Amino acid sequence: MPHIICIGACYIDTILNVPHFPTEDEKLRCTGLTKRRGGNCPNTLEVLNELKKARKNITSHQLRPDLQDVPPVVLNLVSVLPSPYSAASRFICSSLPSSNFDHCIFRGFDYQESSSSYILLSAETGSRTIVNHQPLPDMTFDEFRQIVDEFKQLDVMEDRGKDQWWHFEGRIPETTLRCMEYLIETLPNAKISVEVEKPNRPGLEEMAVMAHIVFYARSWVSAKGYTNAGDFLHSLKAPRPLQFCTWGEEGAAAFISPSGETGDPVQHSYIFKADLPRGTKVIDR
Repeated sequence: MPHIICIGACYIDTILNVPHFPTEDEKLRCTGLTKRRGGNCPNTLEVLNELKKARKNITSHQLRPDLQDVPPVVLNLVSVLPSPYSAASRFICSSLPSSNFDHCIFRGFDYQESSSSYILLSAETGSRTIVNHQPLPDMTFDEFRQIVDEFKQLDVMEDRGKDQWWHFEGRIPETTLRCMEYLIETLPNAKISVEVEKPNRPGLEEMAVMAHIVFYARSWVSAKGYTNAGDFLHSLKAPRPLQFCTWGEEGAAAFISPSGETGDPVQHSYIFKADLPRGTKVIDR
């Protein structure tokens, strides 16, 4: 059975809807409060599960031929979580009932709170101001190595990870680079993807070079001086087989190498741009 393994932080988000961003020492009443599970990797798994359900519910592939070749797959989360007996962990696990949490790193009983984000959503400007709280020790290389070894034992066909896709959020590059190196050494046929999001975070470019698939965020690309996704993708000196760049309301662009190999973006590949339908509301850039 193919596996998708997403490695990244998992948060409990508290979203406060406010009429405007408060000034210092201002007392402001919020107009709404929402609590939800967040984090790039858990959100990715939620979307992938929706695709699985859409494929299962289709009675005629003629209606959605794009989903015809979506195979059955096990969705796995690798994230540091508080004690498995904590209310926070129970809330997180219940929010993704179709994902496998067996490879998550649950901390001891002393850790009852998860990573948290408090988000002020301004009705006046649409801005999102985020304050994070991280009470949990980050994943270590040794903890990740044990997880890779567990998946190696699942590799009964001895194809060295051919049916595995490992996706990294792009946090803590100094640790993640070692994790990626060990993964390539242990399961050399596994697909690896990575997110490159936070500008000026050392090590992200090195991580991108090691991955087969790279997801660049608008914030990263803008910090490099580019004003659109296509120009940035064309500028890459060491392109990977498949690279994406998201651009908010303007959709996204992809760099695709038909041969599945790296090469000159002009001679051996093409840029595909996906526009958002008119009136689409972007809730997360």
